[in-house]
Amino acid sequence: MLSIICAVHNQLGMNRLFWRHLVAATRAPFELIVIDNASTDGSADFFESVGAQVVRNAQNHSYPFSQNQGLARAKHEWLGFLNNDIVVAPGWDTLLTQAALTHGLDVVTPCGVERLQTPAATRRLKRRWHAVRNALSPWGHTEANLERMHRWMYGNTLGGWAAFCQRRQRDFAGQVLQ
Repeated sequence: MLSIICAVHNQLGMNRLFWRHLVAATRAPFELIVIDNASTDGSADFFESVGAQVVRNAQNHSYPFSQNQGLARAKHEWLGFLNNDIVVAPGWDTLLTQAALTHGLDVVTPCGVERLQTPAATRRLKRRWHAVRNALSPWGHTEANLERMHRWMYGNTLGGWAAFCQRRQRDFAGQVLQ
């Protein structure tokens, strides 16, 4: 089983999108430990409503402090430290634990879209993301608008993102960067 630790401060729309994709893409049973750093938009209530363990802080603590709070509550062998602004790939948890076991690693993290196969490919993807984000940002960071950004970036929300992830997994299966 997996303990997932995530620190948040507001961003309710992002948190809902994060949760929805986390549930859809995670294969192993997991507990979600949310460190809520004084959110005022209902984020802590949302995460509690979906069964996450929520630590409510009275102020916005640093990322390391928040992660240590989550570590103190984690119950499972595998730990996942995730930011709320990512959409995990289908089966992300299985891929990471398999990589850790195969390579004898104690700590692994996924390479996200911020590091593609070449610096030029990374720059192209970042330019595309900035164009999409800048075009849609005036409409705010609601869950619907964030979903729209993702769809514009990768195509159909499920098919486009899943296809992108499948290509990445095919091209880089088993590779570990140190």
